Amino acid sequence: MYGALITAKKAVKINLYQVVLENRKGKGGNGVDFYWIGLLYWLLFGIGFLLFLLGLWRKSWKTLLISGLLFLVPSLYFIGAENWLRLLVIIPILPFLFAYCVKKNM
Repeated sequence: MYGALITAKKAVKINLYQVVLENRKGKGGNGVDFYWIGLLYWLLFGIGFLLFLLGLWRKSWKTLLISGLLFLVPSLYFIGAENWLRLLVIIPILPFLFAYCVKKNM
């Protein structure tokens, strides 16, 4: 009786291990995976946007410059796009342009 119970526990443990391995390979599960690079892009974009607004409000060329650098990283990904997404590379030009204008007017 105990032998069958131990064997059943081992079988469950092996099956759970196989499920974990299949989920890591992307072959199993519900098909929803977490993409760290997507989180990084959205964080860079969000922080860049907040710094852009803060730089315009304070008229700080340094904050606008940092905002442009944060926008630059995610936008460089879209240079290789074959459609209208290639235009997203233009976004970092605005903070750099405003930073130049604010520094020149100081």
